[in-house]
Parts: sequence; structure tokens; C-alpha cells
Amino acid sequence: MGRTDHAVRAAFARAMGEMPIRGAAASMTDVYVAYSGGADSAALLTLMHAYAAERRISLTAIHVHHGIRGAEADRDAHACQAFCRERGIPFVIRYADVPALAEKWSVGLEEAARRVRYEIFDALTEGKDGAFVATAHSADDNLETVVFHMIRGAGSAGMSGIPPVRGRYIRPLLGCSSEEIRDFCRQEQIPFVVDSTNEDDVYTRNFIRREIVPAMRKIVPAPEKAAARMCALLRADDAYLQREAHRALGECADGNHASCRDLATLDDAVLSRVCGILYENVSGGRGDLSAGHVGDLCRLIREGKCAGISLPGKITARVFDGELSFFADSGATPVSDDFSFMLTEGEHLFPQYGFGICFFADRGKNLPFDKNIYKLAICTSLPFDTIQGKAFVRFRRPGDRYRFGGMTRSVKKLLNEAKIPPEQRAVLPIVCDDAGILWIPGFPVRDGVSTGGTQAFLACFSL
Repeated sequence: MGRTDHAVRAAFARAMGEMPIRGAAASMTDVYVAYSGGADSAALLTLMHAYAAERRISLTAIHVHHGIRGAEADRDAHACQAFCRERGIPFVIRYADVPALAEKWSVGLEEAARRVRYEIFDALTEGKDGAFVATAHSADDNLETVVFHMIRGAGSAGMSGIPPVRGRYIRPLLGCSSEEIRDFCRQEQIPFVVDSTNEDDVYTRNFIRREIVPAMRKIVPAPEKAAARMCALLRADDAYLQREAHRALGECADGNHASCRDLATLDDAVLSRVCGILYENVSGGRGDLSAGHVGDLCRLIREGKCAGISLPGKITARVFDGELSFFADSGATPVSDDFSFMLTEGEHLFPQYGFGICFFADRGKNLPFDKNIYKLAICTSLPFDTIQGKAFVRFRRPGDRYRFGGMTRSVKKLLNEAKIPPEQRAVLPIVCDDAGILWIPGFPVRDGVSTGGTQAFLACFSL
């Protein structure tokens, strides 16, 4: 083949000139090429360098030293720097201690390295309109991703593989196999390094590459091409369902709140995506939200019961009074000994602390026993007239003591014996009057106010 007609060069030109990458390229002023030194990234840097020069786009090669392979990693960094110096390509290197970060984040080396790279790339493009990152993912990488997602039980989004464009990230070589790319490097005399860890089957992707993909080739000669066709079809289907989910949200949601009655009418395929969108609106990203979490959310919505679910990223989803709401526990809400709220008749919600209090005098029709929430709440009744002064709710304070069952008990010891987790104790509502603690949900009311007279109704429930 001649210089201008190699399959990789043609595939790169086609990718840059067709949607969706063409849309990104139209506004591109700066491009950072993720350059490890391997064959795929060396080919991408070579092609992107020529592309950027023709269009007067600023180009920079970015190399991440993960701190994993010792002298070999140093060798690769030096080789990358020399490659760029010879061609006049601006070169930036970033260092990270991935093993330490993997331990800190409680993830594997592969995942920690991936996170580090994207954090570095995101920082480079932050606040720069027209800045993009080009990564050298190939058709083989896409196939490995599909297999990896399949064995984890992914849905259509996961089985759609690696998208050609994701935000500021573009992948112009997704249509090329690794074999084609290596052939291109040899023909164009493009030097590249080989990562010895690619031979280590302890890494899941390496095992897929070395054991599973060769077995697939015995069935079909080019499984990466077949996977690419499947992914394109699934991306189109998923894009349609995402549009339907956004349309449904516009009809039944207000910010991070949505009507359970309206949501329950949606098909499961749309409802699951609605839940994902609402979660992302609060968390800032999909994070570790799994299919199991989404399934639990869908069941919660369809059942319509007042309950809550803890989600990754310290996000809580709650159904209350027929409405689904998402809350982020950012730690910004301080829990203070000074918290005190005077109780008047009615419902009082404290979503920042995850609970609500209902306080009613016994006046027949005013009692809200017909609401589902009170079937799930911790309830009690006590003589209304024996409340001394005003009733109010506060949090636990040092030295709190509480008398019931003929004994005065330390609240701290009481909660320890009940095995209530420390984080729950900090926001446990304690109902008091001017004489002291009146009631702690889950325990009896204070001695002397448990019988006789006009009864008041108290309920504590989770949001």
C-alpha cells in the first residue's frame, strides 16, 4: 500500500469527517492526544499531528506515568519525549502513584489508573472552550469492553461499548483493529513501545485479550468488527430511549423530585433511565450506580410506599407522600447540639437530616392514620395536657438522661445497648418539653405521661 491509502489513515479521515466526531472537530481549537507510547497512541499522535497542522489546531501530547512498572515506565516516558522532540510536538508528562491511589480508593490497579488519567485529562481541558482529548481506543479495545460489560450483566448502555465521542473525548481509531494499527506503524516507520504488563493475565482485560478473544476468532474471523456493528445499533436504540426518558422527566418531574404515580406509568426501559438521570443530576455522574440499584428504585416507585434507598456517592432516594426525591449527603449540614425546633400541630420535615415529625392533638378527623407514612412510622400517644410547657424536637446532648419503666437511664448507654449506629445517633430526633426528654422514637414515653387525659399523637418517620 502507498502512504495515502492505508486502511488506518482512511479510517481516521473518515472518523474525523463524519458525525459524531465531525461535530466536535468543527469547534476544535486545542487537542490533547493521550500518548502512552504504544502502537495505538503512536499512530493516533502521528495522524492527529498532521490533521491539526493542516487546520492550525494547537496539539499537545500528554503522557501519564502511573508509577507501576519502574524502570520500564521511565523508559517509555523517555521514548515518548524523544518521539515528540524529533517531530516538534509539545509534550507534557504527569506523574501519579497509582498503587497508593488504588489502595486509598479500594479499587484495582486498572481502575485506579483509568481514574487518574481522566482526572488529568479533565484538568487540562477545564475551562477551555474548543479543547478536546483524543484517545487511541481501537476496535479491539471496544470488543474487550463489550465482553467485560457482558460478564458483569450490563444493559444496553454498557453493551454499546466505547462511544466515538463522550463530552470532550474523541476516539478516531475505533474503526481500526489493533493488527491494522501495528501494520500502519510498521509501514510508516512509527516507533512504539510495548508494555510488558499486557502479558500479565492477572489483569481482567489482558485475560479477555489473550484467552477469550482468540477463542471468539475461531467462530468469526473479525469479532471486533461484529462488535462494532452491534454497538452502533445499540447506541442508536439507547439514544432513543434516553430521549424518551428526558421527555418523560419534563412531564412529571420538578428538579430532583418526580411524581411516583406518573413515573409508574412508564415502561421499565424508560423508567430505569429516568432514575439514572435523576441520580446523575444530584451526584454529578453515573458513578457506581448499578443495575441492582436502578431495579430497587423502580420497585420503590411502583410500590409507592414511603421508604428510602441509600445509593453510591452518599445519595439517598426517598419516596414520601407519593413523590420521589433525591438528596445528596454532602456533609455540609452540621449536626449541632443547638438544633431545636418547636413542635406545632402538623407535619414537620427535615430532609437535611432524613426524618420527619408529626404532632397532632387527638381531635378525631385530624388524625392522619389513613396515610401510608404513618403505617411505617414509629408512633406513640400521650396525654396532651401533661406536656409541660412547649413540645420541641432536638438532638442528643452530653449527659442526657431519660426516665421510663421506673428507671432513669443514660441516653448514651440506651442507644449503645440498642446498637444504633453512631451516624444515626447524631441525627436521632428527641422529643422534649420544658421538663426534659418526653419521648425517643423506638422507646416508651417518659414516666408519668403515658396514661389518661386527652391523647396527643406523635409519629417519627424516615424521609
